[in-house]
Amino acid sequence: MKWVNRALSIALLASVVLLWWQTDAFPAAAATFPRVALAVIALLAAILLAASFSPTYTTGIEGGEGTGNAVTMLKPVTIFSFVLVSIYVIQFIGFFPAMLVVSAALYIPLGVSRPTVYALSVVLLLAAVYVIFVKLLGVPLSGGRLWQN
Repeated sequence: MKWVNRALSIALLASVVLLWWQTDAFPAAAATFPRVALAVIALLAAILLAASFSPTYTTGIEGGEGTGNAVTMLKPVTIFSFVLVSIYVIQFIGFFPAMLVVSAALYIPLGVSRPTVYALSVVLLLAAVYVIFVKLLGVPLSGGRLWQN
């Protein structure tokens, strides 16, 4: 997983640069939030990249991490694929239904051991997104084409 974390870190850092450039088109006040979020992502990606070069990085990690075994990639690739599909599906069914679908789809790949806690976390997270973005910030989240007219 070292090489995966390195590749992911580099991809995230490159994405941050490209997305930061996109925020130049925003009015000054509107660019603040995305830039803070991008700075946090860049910081965490840099930490992950630096940690992946540590000789003790995989010490004590179970499940094949750090090996060249392709089977260890199945879980992260599956999860990443579900997330990409959900981002595409948002335009059709809307943000909240898409997030519920991806949460259900990720249940097995994530190996959830406490389903009640998982379900409660999903509901609370979606409620927080609704309150923060829709109510407080006035950001409309996609309702999806399926529900229009």
